[in-house]
Amino acid sequence: YRVGPFLRGLAGVRYKVAAGVIDHFSALDFQLPRRWVPHDHPWAQRLRDWSHGRLIERCRKRIPAPRLILLESTGAVYLLDRLRQAYPGVPIWYRPSDPFPTWKLPEGPRWALMEAEKQVTREAELTLLPDGMYEGLYRSLGYEFRATQGNPRVLVNGIELEAFRGRHPV
Repeated sequence: YRVGPFLRGLAGVRYKVAAGVIDHFSALDFQLPRRWVPHDHPWAQRLRDWSHGRLIERCRKRIPAPRLILLESTGAVYLLDRLRQAYPGVPIWYRPSDPFPTWKLPEGPRWALMEAEKQVTREAELTLLPDGMYEGLYRSLGYEFRATQGNPRVLVNGIELEAFRGRHPV
């Protein structure tokens, strides 16, 4: 297991793209093991709230005035209300690269993630789905998308084909 990329993710990376800047960083999300403590247990909720509060503080220090927030599918869906409060008026886009309805999780935690994700797809200015088939799946499960032109859109998960070309040792 390589720790370098993980630590770099926590430290953050700043990309300069055209006339803008993209700040990307990961954060630890402290949670109790779902095997022992149900997702909706008060202790689990308190720890998650504390962890998310620290994450928002870190966001405010690193990125005081973003022009756009892009949420990726994971526990980040629980941050929507806090992000709206911390950054009023900043557009939020959502990119579920691994849609929750396809996750193999126990019913309780998966249901909680899906409920939070439903709020995000309803409120995000734009949802970028990894494949056109997911829109039908989401809608069949009661998801709604904010009524803006072109929402949701498809942005396929990319594969760098060059890595698969050429000779590779067995």
